[in-house]
Amino acid sequence: MRCRIMIPILLSCATIGGCAAASNEEETRTITLAHLKPEQAQLLIEPYLGEARIRATEKPVAVTITASGAKLDQIEELLRRYDVPSPAVRLRFQIIEADGFTTNDSAIAEVETALRELFRFRGYRLVAEALATGSSNSATTHRLVGPGERGFQLEVMVGQVTASEGKQAAELRVTLRADGIGSVLESGVTVPHGQTVVLGTARPFPNMGALILVVRPEIQ
Repeated sequence: MRCRIMIPILLSCATIGGCAAASNEEETRTITLAHLKPEQAQLLIEPYLGEARIRATEKPVAVTITASGAKLDQIEELLRRYDVPSPAVRLRFQIIEADGFTTNDSAIAEVETALRELFRFRGYRLVAEALATGSSNSATTHRLVGPGERGFQLEVMVGQVTASEGKQAAELRVTLRADGIGSVLESGVTVPHGQTVVLGTARPFPNMGALILVVRPEIQ
């Protein structure tokens, strides 16, 4: 004769419906930030919010979110992944004049070969250069003086700096202004670590050759 063994199953909630209701119950959680600004955190997590509600504060530096426990866990894990120190970036800018020069300028030896592949000018020489350092969401301004006391202003805005495995790059917005003329060159570009990139060319002065602006970032 076969015997049937009955094993009782105990549920943690009174009913299955009660468990489902509990998992969707909203709660409020405040997540403090160490490196991200509240507005940056808000932009980062907005695509994941759905019907959740968020409030950003400066004192303390935090975001307060009302959502289900599962949604809060997802958002908190995302913030912890991105709330880390931003890598620093060192930028070397060179303004190079392209014209009929017959001698080589040793100051631009690293980039002259690449310039000759891109352009068809007879020669190149360094006009001015600047070194800038920054991190994500920073800005600097540099005063430069070239031959003949010609003045330039270089404005550098650094967006996101990435230093993860397989990708090291800096987002830049660069504006070059010439005294008495104003903006002569403006460019936005993502520049890989260690690569020299031509940001653009301009001819602001009638008695001067074309100007080429190049940058080389080193992410630290």
